Amino acid sequence: LEIENEMDRSFLEGTDGEVPMSDFRRDADAILDAVSKSFSDLIDEAGPVMKADQDWAESQRIVTLRHVAGDGLLRLFRLHLQNLRDHFGRQFEKILDDSIAAGIADEGEWEKARRDAAKIAEEGFVKAAFSSIPQMCRYPDGELSETMAVMYGCTDALRGLLEDMFYAKS
Repeated sequence: LEIENEMDRSFLEGTDGEVPMSDFRRDADAILDAVSKSFSDLIDEAGPVMKADQDWAESQRIVTLRHVAGDGLLRLFRLHLQNLRDHFGRQFEKILDDSIAAGIADEGEWEKARRDAAKIAEEGFVKAAFSSIPQMCRYPDGELSETMAVMYGCTDALRGLLEDMFYAKS
């Protein structure tokens, strides 16, 4: 709930130039690390245990991490992507509005301004979105990447942004 409130606050109170919740990954990593560490702490507190018990605890740690990453955090990640899409869509429109205010009337100049604005918005979105993926869910190094990498993809949100930009100010 705390991370969701921070996301809302970041999106609603942020300035147009500020990427909403640019530290989403840090917060998501902290949650997953805390869950993982709690299993290690339990094993340490139990003292010497048999290999079968260690293996069982490790399998339960992975199941729990998948649950946390696949349910609550994934929903927040998708909400974060939507916030990024909205942010970079507004950035694109602001650049176009500034071009109109600057008096660009030539169709060739207008198309160049649209392409430049789209490139800025797309590159900003891609950088922000991919840097938001929790480390454990990142392909290929993340501990959960085998099951989570596809779920933590950014292509649908990017496609939506590109479609928004295509239809905006046309």
